[in-house]
Amino acid sequence: MLKTIITQNGDIINLSSLFAIFIDASVTKDGKKKFELNAVGAMGQTFVIGTYPDEASAVDAKTDIILWLQNEAFSTFDLTAA
Repeated sequence: MLKTIITQNGDIINLSSLFAIFIDASVTKDGKKKFELNAVGAMGQTFVIGTYPDEASAVDAKTDIILWLQNEAFSTFDLTAA
């Protein structure tokens, strides 16, 4: 079984088709800051795998993914909601 990520909205992404995972900060229409954990796919598409209200939560989620990648051979990572 390949490693997969289940996004906060339930999409399933095959990890082998991803090039990078990064945090992107932006401002919503109502002026609030949000932090998205994004992944870049093999075809150049960007997937939002999680949205967080603050940078610390987004960094924690990214760190959890890195630790999972370092420690699990075959499994699924499920991003919980913020």
